[in-house]
Amino acid sequence: MDNVFSDLEQMVDALTGSLGDYAPRCRHLIVDYKDKAGTDFHQEVLVLHPNEATDESLVQSIKEQLPGLTAIAELLPDGKWSALSTPPPVLWTGQQGSCSRT
Repeated sequence: MDNVFSDLEQMVDALTGSLGDYAPRCRHLIVDYKDKAGTDFHQEVLVLHPNEATDESLVQSIKEQLPGLTAIAELLPDGKWSALSTPPPVLWTGQQGSCSRT
């Protein structure tokens, strides 16, 4: 993991810490998406949003900005990643070359 993000998180905490309970929530995310040509990308981002905002509203906001979004995960304080949004599962129908999204 790149230390740039922990440095940015510390800076955000320093800038917003005086706001107490009114400080926006800072979340360290990784987003996977495809561009118009279908090329896969992933990018780490820090997102600030109101404490009362739900995960669903955060995912929807990111989907509006990245139409090719395929997945979002959040880095938790314990250093593990947690999925916020994943693509629908693909089911194998048992026939060669045949699968479908659920």
